[in-house]
Amino acid sequence: MKYRRGRRNTFSLFSFQDIITSVTGIMILITLMMAVDLIQRHEKSPRVHTAQLSERLKDQLAQTLNAINQLKEKIELQNQETLPDGFLDESILENKLSEIQDSRKRADNDSEEIIQVKLTTDHGLVELKKKEAEQQPDMEELEKVKKEVAQKTGKIKKLQQGKRLIYNPVKGASKTPWLVDVTDSTVTVARLGVVSTPQNFSNYLDFEQWISRLSPASNYCMVVLRPSSAKSYEKIFIMLDRQNLQYGYDAIGDKETVIDPQDGAGI
Repeated sequence: MKYRRGRRNTFSLFSFQDIITSVTGIMILITLMMAVDLIQRHEKSPRVHTAQLSERLKDQLAQTLNAINQLKEKIELQNQETLPDGFLDESILENKLSEIQDSRKRADNDSEEIIQVKLTTDHGLVELKKKEAEQQPDMEELEKVKKEVAQKTGKIKKLQQGKRLIYNPVKGASKTPWLVDVTDSTVTVARLGVVSTPQNFSNYLDFEQWISRLSPASNYCMVVLRPSSAKSYEKIFIMLDRQNLQYGYDAIGDKETVIDPQDGAGI
């Protein structure tokens, strides 16, 4: 029994493979551009930039791999749906198989290239995170300095608005300096150059008991003289001489402040 061979349309996957190659190439080009941009770009805030690019790259990679998988499924489906009559010619069958194998090889190669791009990108992300971790102590130190500057600025403004006089201790002095502010009946004492709550004595006797505990070898006093309490200074000087404490003095106005109720004689 003879079969009559008539004309029939030759089955071809050339257009479909061309679409596969074009789409895959575009996906790879976009992914490579994003990876190069991620590696070469240097931003002031690496944490936000790295997170955004990482998410975008992961999404793009997932889309590319998904597209490749879909194309593979379509090829498999096309192979299954091809009519048996299309393979009666052995040469046609060999050509189709060769074309499909080439397409699969290209898809596999594209997948490997994408994986390599992902590995390179992951390495870049690790380096960025490492640099960010190395910069973290500097950032913390910078924040600490900013807070200290803000505090000092606030204190300077407070001093500028008030009438407080600032006495600085002598640099390199081995003795502990004490600022002594005397009124008609009370004495206020604060350590020079140190932020601390001052000591208030309601009478001269308590003040004398306090200075009796100071070592003359390691302490000295700076007494401020006010016009309203001029008669009291002789008693204070006698107490200091009795304890063999070294001291100095300076004249100020009655309305001027030298010891802050919270900061003492420091700033």
